[in-house]
Amino acid sequence: MAAAPGRTYRGANVRDAAMAANVEWILDREERVVVGAANGHMQRRPYRVPPIINEEQVMLGQHLARSLGDRMVVIATTYNGGRVFGHRPLPDGPPGHTEVFYEDVAPFTEPGSLDVLLASAGQPLALLDLRNVPADGEVARCFAGIDGTRQGPYKQLVNPLEAFDAVVHIDRITPWQTFIEG
Repeated sequence: MAAAPGRTYRGANVRDAAMAANVEWILDREERVVVGAANGHMQRRPYRVPPIINEEQVMLGQHLARSLGDRMVVIATTYNGGRVFGHRPLPDGPPGHTEVFYEDVAPFTEPGSLDVLLASAGQPLALLDLRNVPADGEVARCFAGIDGTRQGPYKQLVNPLEAFDAVVHIDRITPWQTFIEG
């Protein structure tokens, strides 16, 4: 991922393929499973976040959609701002090593993002079933202009009506409790 902007070879997403194999292994033994992961992992569509990921990557959700079909329900999340817990590569560290940090993030303002559309409703917490978005009318026109969701400071390019079944919108987020020092 770090080399993506200048990479001259097509990227492979072994990580999400392995995640899908693990979920399928569990489903061979259990009737249901709940998977908690970032929108990008769970979406049914290719992952692309220019300028970081310029080529489409096959994600966990795409693998599972092939094997599970309609048995899978994907619920995305959006937010309007708050405090996030993240990690970034160590500048002089070994490959794969990161440092953790907290960051206050402002509301997302990127045009065409699902986050901005849902924040405009003014609800602090909402659940929207995207499968019920009408095919025509004012709501359909609003969704026709949506081509992505927030991915940190970037817009992840994806049609949410194709990628997700529902979305939970949270106005202000706060970090989870962790034992890792930030």
